[in-house]
Amino acid sequence: MSSGSRRTESRKASASTADGCKVCGDMDLKDQKAGEVKWVECDVCEKWHHIACIGLDDKDYEFLKRAKKNNKHIFWLCSDCKVASFEVMKAIAEVKEKHEKIEKEMCIMKTDTVKLECGVEKLKVRAEKIEAKQGQMEVVISQLKQDVEDTIKKDMNKINEKFGQLDTSFQKIVESRLTAEVESKIEKQKVSLRDIMRQEMEEDLKRNINEQEIKFSKVVESQVEQRMGTVSHEVHEQIKESQEYANRLRDERAEQEDIESRRCNIVLYRVRESDELLAENRKKSDLKTCEQFLSKLNVGVDAEDIRKLFRLGKRNENSTLPRPILIQLGSRHVKNLVMESLYKVKSMEADFKDIIVAHDMTEKQRELGTYRVRYEAVSAVCFGHTHNTNTQK
Repeated sequence: MSSGSRRTESRKASASTADGCKVCGDMDLKDQKAGEVKWVECDVCEKWHHIACIGLDDKDYEFLKRAKKNNKHIFWLCSDCKVASFEVMKAIAEVKEKHEKIEKEMCIMKTDTVKLECGVEKLKVRAEKIEAKQGQMEVVISQLKQDVEDTIKKDMNKINEKFGQLDTSFQKIVESRLTAEVESKIEKQKVSLRDIMRQEMEEDLKRNINEQEIKFSKVVESQVEQRMGTVSHEVHEQIKESQEYANRLRDERAEQEDIESRRCNIVLYRVRESDELLAENRKKSDLKTCEQFLSKLNVGVDAEDIRKLFRLGKRNENSTLPRPILIQLGSRHVKNLVMESLYKVKSMEADFKDIIVAHDMTEKQRELGTYRVRYEAVSAVCFGHTHNTNTQK
């Protein structure tokens, strides 16, 4: 901001190259003397303006002049530069918001990758444990088989020894008591008896072998079923844990996507519904009311910033309470500007001062009660309290 007299003298010195006032194009005013003309310079385009041409009164002019003299950082912008500067600031804010969103998504992806890697590592450890237990089971089965074989060999040796002892004893008795004639008959009987006994012993041996084989089979089957049951249970539990973990990840991702889709939404309560018969006409009325309400907040929100607008719930002609209105704004920056300016609602006219503004929350957020925005809005509707929720989401 520049003072009048000093700047006037410098412009007179360069009058041959100056363009004059940006509004009227002249150097001087008809009803004022050359030395009395007061100027202000735009800090963006650096063009000079007569304070009379831009409607700046002497009081404001003197205030800007003192601020410049005291080296205070106060700037003045012409009407053209104001619009351009606001658009630039708005574009910068949108770019910053998109950058933050991308960084957040990258962080979520990294976290999910680490969790999956941990799950895979746990599965590998479990698989190694199963392989180790399987090896131990094979060793036990081999040992059991060897024990059974050793038992069968010992039993066979004992049977053979008994056969030899029986033959020797029987031969001694026959030689000492019977004559040669009787010996012949006894020999035949002995052979017959020997065959019978041998047959009975062989049958007993076969029966013992079968019993040992059945016992061995039962022991092996019991051990195998026990070990395999344990392994199968562990594998089943691991698969179940993996499925539950995958379901939790999917639910968390869905919740995050739902939250992100509501970032730019606001909900308006106590906005009077139109009595129009056609839904299209009622929607036009709601859109007009909401545009007027947002414009009165003086944060630069226009019709283009409203992407979607609709009433929540079914229309009930017998209800005295109007349905809430959900509005989707163009960016999160615009939403923050609106929520930070809700203190202005109290000073609005009667048609707008009772409107309540709240965030659009997910079903899970409402169930857990992590935010009190919806509770305060409903309390205001039920008890008649005027309150606006402006907490950042």
